[in-house]
Amino acid sequence: MRIKTAMMIVLVMVSMFGLEAYAQNQLQVQDIQSQIVGSPDSAGNVQFSVTAIALNPTMYGTEFSLQVQGLDSNGSPLTRVTLWGRIGGREQGTLVGQGSLPEATYGSIVKWVQGN
Repeated sequence: MRIKTAMMIVLVMVSMFGLEAYAQNQLQVQDIQSQIVGSPDSAGNVQFSVTAIALNPTMYGTEFSLQVQGLDSNGSPLTRVTLWGRIGGREQGTLVGQGSLPEATYGSIVKWVQGN
């Protein structure tokens, strides 16, 4: 009886993590924006937040993580930020992350894209 119960627990956990991985792969990012939060510190660094609007087309609500890159006008990456958030099944939601950069570097970011 104990072996049967243990096997059921293992099967349930495997199916749960499998569903989360499936949902993560299906996430559709629609818009990425950033903004400075507060004033530059004494070293000239700014804190900023990055948000992404994303659609979870699966029926499984779960926590998502997403890496985004801030690119300069040449398409070169200047920074990476990890965004996090929970999005319900078949819903649109917001993923949020934070970063810190020298103000001039942040000002050079012209576009945010989904990272690898």
